Amino acid sequence: MFDAADIVFTSVPAGTSTAANVEALVIYRDTGDATTSDLIAFIDAATGLPFTPDGGNQNVTWPSAGIFNL
Repeated sequence: MFDAADIVFTSVPAGTSTAANVEALVIYRDTGDATTSDLIAFIDAATGLPFTPDGGNQNVTWPSAGIFNL
């Protein structure tokens, strides 16, 4: 099971059109080099997705059972 602390993205700016939705969460290992940074998870089906940023905070509350399992 993979788990993490809940996250708050502060002051997520509103998009410039009504189609500017956040449709997925991407978890990756950042090596500092895009060519060697590994994708860990691409989550596009979760409670609260998609959402339209409005300039306020956006909370990510991970499931108590963990984010995902292998």
